[in-house]
Amino acid sequence: MIYLVAFLAVVCGVLAYLLGQKPKVVTEVREVEVVREITRDVVREVERLVPAESWVWLDEDVEVRDRLLTAMESSSMRVAVEASTTTLALESPDLKGRIIGREGRNLKSFEQTTGVELVIDDAENMVTLSSFDPYRREIALLTLKALIKDGKIQPSKIEEAHQSAQKQVENSMFQAGEGAARKLDLSLPKPVLQTLGKLKFRTSFAQNVLDHSVETALFAAKIAEELGLDHVQAKRAALLHDIGKAVDAEGAHALTGMEFLAGQGESELVLNAVGAHHHDIEPASPEARVVIIADILSASRPGARREAHDNYLQRLQAIESIANAEPGVERSFAVQAGRELRILIKADEATDEDMKKIVQRIGEKLRQSSDHQGQISITAIRESRFSETIKL
Repeated sequence: MIYLVAFLAVVCGVLAYLLGQKPKVVTEVREVEVVREITRDVVREVERLVPAESWVWLDEDVEVRDRLLTAMESSSMRVAVEASTTTLALESPDLKGRIIGREGRNLKSFEQTTGVELVIDDAENMVTLSSFDPYRREIALLTLKALIKDGKIQPSKIEEAHQSAQKQVENSMFQAGEGAARKLDLSLPKPVLQTLGKLKFRTSFAQNVLDHSVETALFAAKIAEELGLDHVQAKRAALLHDIGKAVDAEGAHALTGMEFLAGQGESELVLNAVGAHHHDIEPASPEARVVIIADILSASRPGARREAHDNYLQRLQAIESIANAEPGVERSFAVQAGRELRILIKADEATDEDMKKIVQRIGEKLRQSSDHQGQISITAIRESRFSETIKL
C-alpha cells in the first residue's frame, strides 16, 4: 500500500496543473518548472516517511493511477488567496462626506475604534478598508455597513455599531466551523466548532486556513479510503490539524492544538495525527502519515500560498506585539503597511507626561529589532471619559 502514497506524491503536481489551478503570475516558461519543484518537495517528504525498502516500482499497477486521479479530482477546490483590503461600494457620493465628518472627526473615530485604515477614493463611489488582520477588517466592514444603513454617523454611534459587529463576527465563526463540519459529514463538540471557525479569519502564506483545513480533510479522506485505512478518522484529524492556530496559547500550533483537542475528548489517533503533522512528535499511525501528505498537497499546489505576503503580515504583527507589551498601552494598530503605529494609552495607568516616554521606549525597541527597517510614525492617544445617568 505504500506505493499508493508514493505515486500520489508524484501525481499531485501534474494534476494540479491539469486542473488549471496555477497562478496567473506564472509564465508558460515557468509552468513545468513549478510543477517539478512541487513534485520534488512532496516526494522528498514521502521518502522521509517511508523506509526505502518499502518502495516498489510505480508502473507495476496501472490501475492505481486511475484510482488516485479520481480521488484527487473529487477533492479539488478553488485556490483562494486572501488580500489585505476590502472594498465597499457607496450608493451616493454624499456618503463620503458623512463618513469623514466635520474636520475628519468621524474618520478618526472609526479608525481609532476599529484599528482599520479607511481609504476614501475621490474618483469612485467606494471606500477601501485596509488591515492585515482579516478578523479586524471584517468587523470594520460590518460596522461601516451598519452606520450607513442607520444614517447616523458619529463617534458614539461608531462605538455602538462596532460592539454589535463584534458579536456578529463571533456568531459567524461558529457558523463557519459548523459549515465546515457539515460539508465533511463530521460531528464535533461546540467548543471545537467555535475554535475551528476562528480559522476563517486566519491566513497562512495568504492561504485561508479554514479553506486549507477543509481541503486537507478531503484529500486525506480519499487517500485513506484508497489505502483501506480509517478514512473517517483521517478526515477528522486533517480538518482539525491546524486548530492550534486559533488557540490562545504559547508553543507550536500542532502541540497546542493537540492539547486543546485532548480536553475535548478526541481519540488518540486524531491527537497524534494533529500533533505530528509538522513532526513535533512522531506519527504513530498510517492515518497520521496520510494527514501529513494531505497537508503538503493542499499547501504546495501552484497559487495556494504566497510567502512574501505572509512575511508582510508577520512584520505588522511583530510591530503591534512590541507596542502591546509596553506597560500603559491598551492596544495598538499598525497601519500604512507598517509605516505608522497608533497606540491607545490607558488613561488610568499613564498620564499625558508618560505618553512621550512610552513612545520613546517603543521606538527604541523597534530600532533594536533587526526585523524592522525604515521609518515608523508613532502616534499615542490618551482619552479620559466620564458618564453619569441623571434621574430627573
